[in-house]
Amino acid sequence: MQVREIELIQSSIDNGRIYFPISDVTFFPTDSLSDRELEGHKGTDVLFLAGKHRYVGPIRVSSGRRLSPQRSFAQFLTEFGAIAGDKLVVTRNSEREYEVKHMPSR
Repeated sequence: MQVREIELIQSSIDNGRIYFPISDVTFFPTDSLSDRELEGHKGTDVLFLAGKHRYVGPIRVSSGRRLSPQRSFAQFLTEFGAIAGDKLVVTRNSEREYEVKHMPSR
């Protein structure tokens, strides 16, 4: 079982995004990676289970420094009142399924 811990930054909260460092590229299936603008490679969907929410979509290479699921996690982050400094624990349950848990810093 592979696990990643991510510390939320303010832009994660503002944009509803979960950002992974580019070094986590092997945490995701190679064919799930998509171009930022979705004009080139579209990426094959993966599933994120986050509380009562299900997010399905590819993983965007959003910059030369980070990766992000295509879908916004705004509802999930709002539900828990997430703030910068909180952590998310992301567990890879299977090749295409991930579970996200919120860990408050307070």
